[in-house]
Amino acid sequence: MAQNTKGKVPALGLPDGSVLTEFPAIAMWLADSFPEAGLAPDSAIKRARISEMLDYIVGSVHMRGFTFDKMPQKFLSDPAGQATLRAHGRAEVARGLGFLSNALGHSAFLLGDFSAADAALFYVLDWAEQDGGYDLPANLERCLARIRARPACLAAAPLLRRPQG
Repeated sequence: MAQNTKGKVPALGLPDGSVLTEFPAIAMWLADSFPEAGLAPDSAIKRARISEMLDYIVGSVHMRGFTFDKMPQKFLSDPAGQATLRAHGRAEVARGLGFLSNALGHSAFLLGDFSAADAALFYVLDWAEQDGGYDLPANLERCLARIRARPACLAAAPLLRRPQG
């Protein structure tokens, strides 16, 4: 809360002392600040496609899916209502995973090469796997394994909730 006055994560402290919030904004700032990482191409349409995927993953799969599944009590105090909201959230996640599976197709990553969109894909796939009860299509399982095998993910593994690789 001290870093993000919005009372949520993520928040990234910037070199100038300010704080940047919201996953899509942070992802694109990182992509622009570290172009050698190849997180976002120079092409306007490819950058727009990354933004499109980031918005869908964060706004739909995360916010309308996992948030309702994981935290229905934030929205309703009635246990029956919470159960209904949780079921709705689970259905939204399942629908989102289906869309993402179709979008991925036979590619290694969502938009061909690894991009900021795959960073968002990583966290929702990791949640789906950890929470259980979600069937990950085989292509999303393979993509998750490829992301986990990336050097940056291996380096970050000690910071994650469970060991990777």
